[in-house]
Amino acid sequence: MAEDTRTTTSAGANAAQGALPRRGVFWRFAARSLKLNRSRTIVSIIGIALSCALITAIFTSVATLYEGLLKAEIVTEGAWQVELVNVPEDEIDVVHADPRVTRSYDRISYGDAIMPKSFEGYWGRYLSVQEWPTADKVKGLKPLPHIAEGRAPQAPDEIVLTHNLKGLTVENGSWLYDNLPTTGRDDDVPRAAWDGGLEIGSVIDLALGERTFVDAESGQEAPCLYDESLYTTESEAGDVISEYLANPGEVKSYKVVGFYAPEGIRKDDVWGRTGPGYLGFVSSPDVPVRTTSIYLTTNLKSRTEIDGLIEDYTGNPHAIFNGGGNRDDIENMEGQTGAYSHDSLMRYQGMTDDRSIWGTLYTLAFILSAVVIGASISLIYNSFAIAVSERTRQFGLLSSLGASKRQLRRTVYAEASMLAIIGIPIGLLVGLAGTFAVFTFAGEGIGMLIDQEAFAKTGFSTIAINPAVLALSALLAIITVFISATIPAWRASRISAVDAIRGSRDVRISRRERREMRKNRRAGARGTSFGRVFDNLRLRTAGVPGLLAHRNLTRASAKGRVAVASLAVSVALIIISGGISHYLNYLTQVVDNGGSDIEVSLNRRLELDETTSDGLKEIEDAYRALATVDGATGEGYMLLTSLCASFEPGMIDYGELSSQSEHYDMPDRGMTDDGTVYAPASVLFLDDASWNQILEENGLDRKRFGDPKNPVAVALNGTQSNDGKRYSVRDLFSSTGTANLLTNIASVDNAMFVEAGVDDGEPVARYEGYGEGDEARFDENGEPIYDKVARPLDEVLLDSYELPVGAIVKTFPSPIKAYASIWPTLVLPVSALPTLAASSEGIIDDKDVSSLATPFAFHSEEGTYGNTMYAYLSFGAEDARAAEIGMNEIIADKITGSKWYRTYLSNNAENARAERLIGETVQLFINCFILITGAIAVANVFNTLTNSIILRRREFAMLKSIGMGQRAFWRMIALECFSYAWRGLAIGLALGAVVTFFIYQAMMMSFEGLGFVVPFGWVIAAVGVVIAVLAVSTAYALRKSSSGSIVQTLREDAI
Repeated sequence: MAEDTRTTTSAGANAAQGALPRRGVFWRFAARSLKLNRSRTIVSIIGIALSCALITAIFTSVATLYEGLLKAEIVTEGAWQVELVNVPEDEIDVVHADPRVTRSYDRISYGDAIMPKSFEGYWGRYLSVQEWPTADKVKGLKPLPHIAEGRAPQAPDEIVLTHNLKGLTVENGSWLYDNLPTTGRDDDVPRAAWDGGLEIGSVIDLALGERTFVDAESGQEAPCLYDESLYTTESEAGDVISEYLANPGEVKSYKVVGFYAPEGIRKDDVWGRTGPGYLGFVSSPDVPVRTTSIYLTTNLKSRTEIDGLIEDYTGNPHAIFNGGGNRDDIENMEGQTGAYSHDSLMRYQGMTDDRSIWGTLYTLAFILSAVVIGASISLIYNSFAIAVSERTRQFGLLSSLGASKRQLRRTVYAEASMLAIIGIPIGLLVGLAGTFAVFTFAGEGIGMLIDQEAFAKTGFSTIAINPAVLALSALLAIITVFISATIPAWRASRISAVDAIRGSRDVRISRRERREMRKNRRAGARGTSFGRVFDNLRLRTAGVPGLLAHRNLTRASAKGRVAVASLAVSVALIIISGGISHYLNYLTQVVDNGGSDIEVSLNRRLELDETTSDGLKEIEDAYRALATVDGATGEGYMLLTSLCASFEPGMIDYGELSSQSEHYDMPDRGMTDDGTVYAPASVLFLDDASWNQILEENGLDRKRFGDPKNPVAVALNGTQSNDGKRYSVRDLFSSTGTANLLTNIASVDNAMFVEAGVDDGEPVARYEGYGEGDEARFDENGEPIYDKVARPLDEVLLDSYELPVGAIVKTFPSPIKAYASIWPTLVLPVSALPTLAASSEGIIDDKDVSSLATPFAFHSEEGTYGNTMYAYLSFGAEDARAAEIGMNEIIADKITGSKWYRTYLSNNAENARAERLIGETVQLFINCFILITGAIAVANVFNTLTNSIILRRREFAMLKSIGMGQRAFWRMIALECFSYAWRGLAIGLALGAVVTFFIYQAMMMSFEGLGFVVPFGWVIAAVGVVIAVLAVSTAYALRKSSSGSIVQTLREDAI
């Protein structure tokens, strides 16, 4: 009978052991454990899902931004990948038939014409003529040119010119540099010619030829590429032009039927921004084709293949300029064909090479993902640690039944796999949904962040769902889960059956704690135990609950450190988020220059038969014309004149003025022995409405300040300055008095007047120039060497105007804020300008005379541009973008030509809106990242605290069995939580304050007077989060740990 019993027992054991190796047993065991511990399972799934969601959101955002950059690049620059330049006629069809080419567009050039002499310089010597591009020809490879006025060319003798040429005459070219010496080989070539200013209907005569480069050393000649800048060569006499126009054709006449210009004020002219001058378009003219360049896209997938295509047609292993080449590549080309590569487009298409810095966004994504993975590992690890700790006896039972260590580890990994199977798909969906929500909510701001012009109307609200990105996110999440499960799985397999069943490893005293205990026992034997002294102190102040709380915290220090660290991270993230929000808001407020929605700046040159009053009338007419645009409201205009002046003693705060010199790295302006200050100054001339507004808001007498024949100025304080590094507010005026405006200062040979200052207590005029011969000289660092000359001011001062300053104000119309100078600023009505300029009406200025020497001389020699009337027109707008388009049309039609030297429209409302949207978008991304990482940290606190409390069930049962009351018990738990709370808050607040301080320091690099602030509201929020997390975690853990009876809990040791 006994034998039968032994046989049966042995058979049962063998059966059990035979069942254990089956994989399904451990999967069922893991599934059953997850089902029985639903709260822990849910927390684990949430942790995995959060981790995967954030990783998915990061990489999906990067993929979406890259797609946005690609779209913006196509909108602004076109979809072309390669441009083959100067393709021989017999190879054009070969390129079109190449199976690697998917789309192509032939850009046909009919040659260049030499512009009139007044246009010649480093830029502007030529007018290039090309075939008018149409949509069916271009096929989306380049953005089409925008006709700003007129129409496209249709007949062979019609031409469309760049808008920069409108209104210009042959004698009054819009050149930017001095004339340069030429080779003389094209002196006999007819230059472009026309009558009057270029307008619709004008006829322009052109002789088209080929630009040809001449090597200065060898004398060899080579054709220039159609869009190359002007070739120059250094010589002892300076730069000389080292190219000429070869093989000119007959002079042909073309009728101007339109002017093209970029459609938006921020857009570049992608057709004519390169090259040696201007660009015009014709349609099938009766002239020979000089060169053909082909824009193309390919079906190639790598940059190596692209380079191979380029080498097949050019002989060079890479593109010129864009692809890493340089000008030497052009000069040393084996054949005539060269190539440009659209690197930015191919970068966004994923075609990179060792020459491009690619993947910055993805690198940042991996860094952020590493942060997320680190935080997630801690959270998910605690989840598995809880699972293993709660089921120590179950693992011991499995071990006693013969389960191997590998099988025990497999059990934990099976649980990890199940959690990952559920959590990762949820995380992927949540990540995609969250990313879509963010991009939908902040689509306009994201579009502005990527490209203001490309997404100005549509915003950016779609996301790129890339299978590779999703697979990468899932892989990183899986790696995170299994790294988190590794240590708990290893611990589960290392526990002996007896220890596991008795639970003797649930509470372990560290080596440090054992050393402290031994040290205290030895000290106690000698009567010198400090530990007992502190324990007695704790007993007297906090009672037994306080002593027990201290012991629990020291014996479970590892778990305590995890909880404190997680709390500190949560608090720090909240404080950092608040700091970023605070300083971004400050940035938005300060950078707003207070100007109008739209501002138009004009430079009006007076012709010889005009007076200052004539110029003012045309400026006012321009202002009224622009104010007629639908939705636009005129808010005033002003003229700005910069000059040098002296101020009576006591008028200027000299210390404040000197600080300007420090900020702007300029020499101190100087004060004479009697206290008179010499300094640069600005005079603003306001329209009548704006001037009357200043008088009314500051309670000034209109009769005293309103006489244009005897003007009395108003001085401005509270002006904002920006030295390129920081913003500040200045009060330069201390009292009223008289300002002596220096209106005419004599010139000296080979030098230009630059400022009035003080030397040895006496006023002087300072000049700078290149010296004898007026030739530029440079030092070893490439910096220009100037001869500096000083003359006593009374010897060179030909005229001045004594201007009374009757008031100092800080309240003035908003548009003035943007134009108030860093130096003393005076304000007058525009009607006073003719009075101040009366003595300068007969002065003829040119570019070689400093405008500071004759600030009110607005006349220039024919063909030159000297001083001009600088006017700024301000407008409010209901729809700033629509108003901008309407105003640009008026500018193109009425405010162009040789009189209007330069006109520029600034859409401040759209710029401010774009900056605000970009700031809000950046803040949103930062807050989303902080919110999710904070949630991971909070979940980590929850897991850690619940784990530490649940594992102390028997300890709590024992304390209650020996008489600890509920109040004392709660007091002990509260003291433990208080320890976690104050330590987490202290560390988190300190860490958050340090990071916020670094943000503050970064802001201080650009803004003066900014105070360091840790936002109090966010501190309160951090305290609330800590209290809420601790309260919820403790309540849940205590409810779960006290669910059984005291006797039943204590009997567990008897197993």
